Order: sequence, then structure tokens, then C-alpha cells
Amino acid sequence: MSVRITEAQKAIVLDALTKSGNNTIAAQRAGIDTRTILRERKRDKKFNADYLAARDSYADVLEAIADRRIRDDNDKASAILLIFRLKALRPDIYRDNQTVKHEGNIKIISGVPRPTQVKDTDPTELSPSKEKQVLLE
Repeated sequence: MSVRITEAQKAIVLDALTKSGNNTIAAQRAGIDTRTILRERKRDKKFNADYLAARDSYADVLEAIADRRIRDDNDKASAILLIFRLKALRPDIYRDNQTVKHEGNIKIISGVPRPTQVKDTDPTELSPSKEKQVLLE
């Protein structure tokens, strides 16, 4: 039987998520399991929207911190850590984009038999058709 979370627990989850951006911390503070949060998000559209807004608020805070640290020449290392966290939270904005372009034709070969085991036979004694037979046996 799945456990429903109370409105008070939802509020605790959303508050913790806004401050930490971490599901485990949010669940612990509300006294529930992280899977309960996921199930409730699937059941309750409003809670899911609030959950996403809380995560977005946390990302806004990280962006502000990153902006401040970028201007501070003494704190470049922690700015790098923030970049990785922002990539996780907002991949649509911060992901590394790569484009692969192929010009030309692609030939797909299928149905080519693969040898399972080669018998101990002197290959110089085999004709091409007999060689194929030995490889496929």
C-alpha cells in the first residue's frame, strides 16, 4: 500500500527542495521516502508543478551564486562546481552541445555469417567453397 503525504509534508518537501535542490534531504525532512515524493508527483498535478517550481527556484539561486563567484577572481574552483550542478538542473540551458554531420552514403551490411569456431584444417588445402563450409561448421 502506498503512503500518501499530507499537505504539511508537501510544504516541508517544497521548502527543503527550494533550499537544497535535493530529493533525499527534502524527503528526510518530511519524514518520508524519496519514492513517496515521486508517486505523489505522479498523482497530484499541482504538487508536481510546485515541485518543479521549487527546483527552478533552487536553480535560480545557484545561477545568482555562480554570477557572483564569476566576478570574484578568488573563487573560480567553486564556480566550476556550480557549473556542473547547473548542467544537471537546467540541461536545456547549460548542456554541452555537439553536432555531428555526415555527408555521403552509409552502406548497411546484414546477414553476413559469423564463424563460430574454425576447425583445425590447413587453409592452403581448402578451396574457397570448402573454406566457407569449414568456417560455418
